[in-house]
Amino acid sequence: MIKVALIDMKGGSEDFFRLLLPEDVSMVLLDETAVKVRLGDERPDAVILVHGAGDEWQGIARTLVDVCPHIPLVLCSPDPSPHTVVRGMDLGAVDYLPFPPEREALHRALQRALRCKGYSSSGVGDRSPLERLVGKSESIVKIREYVPLVARVKETVLIQGATGTGKELVARILHDLSPRREMPFVAVNCGALPPSLIEAELFGTEEGAYTDARRRPGLFEQADNGTLFLDEVGELPADLQVKFLRVLEEGRVVRVGGHRSIRVDVRVVCATHRDLAGEVKRGRFRADLFYRINVLKISIPPLTDRKEDIPLLASYFTRMLADQYGCSPRISSGAMDRLLSYDWPGNVRELKNVLTRAVLEARFRGLEMITPDLVRFE
Repeated sequence: MIKVALIDMKGGSEDFFRLLLPEDVSMVLLDETAVKVRLGDERPDAVILVHGAGDEWQGIARTLVDVCPHIPLVLCSPDPSPHTVVRGMDLGAVDYLPFPPEREALHRALQRALRCKGYSSSGVGDRSPLERLVGKSESIVKIREYVPLVARVKETVLIQGATGTGKELVARILHDLSPRREMPFVAVNCGALPPSLIEAELFGTEEGAYTDARRRPGLFEQADNGTLFLDEVGELPADLQVKFLRVLEEGRVVRVGGHRSIRVDVRVVCATHRDLAGEVKRGRFRADLFYRINVLKISIPPLTDRKEDIPLLASYFTRMLADQYGCSPRISSGAMDRLLSYDWPGNVRELKNVLTRAVLEARFRGLEMITPDLVRFE
């Protein structure tokens, strides 16, 4: 059974959500003051965070995404302004719902969240996973041709690209096209976790390993028979690089505080915005680990180098956002000119955020067109 954790900062929402959730979804209530501990105990498939006015929710959301980036977060608020929604997405939420949500909207949000978790059979998505890789530029066309070939094998993949170019999207498509598609897709950002936590997150812990430590599997075990996506692998500390290499070579993990080796069958996909070959020369990244993860390589260019993809991406995101928020604005030619003239330092992620803000403001104003004044870069 699928498990959803509810963090109710607003208060009084528990019974409401129990009535709306499908029968095959169980719910546990988490106290916002003990999120880290309870998440480790409950291991939910998704988290719903209901918040009111104020900014306190941002700290909770940041903690959730930093500590358990593989658990998708859905935010819910009585008054989700465009700024609040964009801020939530920036913090890592996969969806944002008004409170109280409609039953169908809640179910769609959970389906999207479960897809992020790796439930390919959740009934959400495109006819082909490759349709999520939008663009007509030569580089994107080549990636679309290469990904299905790479997806069939177990070899380690290294995805190179600047922040926001879509490295995790490519990793998810690799998983969805692979023979492991029905098994978990587990993602972790190595740069978001402090060094003191990342070993326990990756390899798991045994009870008594350190103060308050509980026995729990790490991400390698959670991804058994599936795919483990290590984003920003270049941020791994030197001692963790050695242990990571050993797992790749032996297919076994030893939990922190444990002695028994546990066999795991995991397809590992790594990503980085760094030049790892240069990091090896500078002595910041192990050469043997680099050669071990750089078996198959996919390079994603920045958006500014493939501006011919912007109209297609903008149309794709606008349709997706319109379906999500129940509106149907079109992009004016003036607005498109603004999108094409911008350099996009935040790449595709920034484009999606800009369009999220524009779609929401158009909806709140009752506009059928996204005009140039709604396209703002912050």
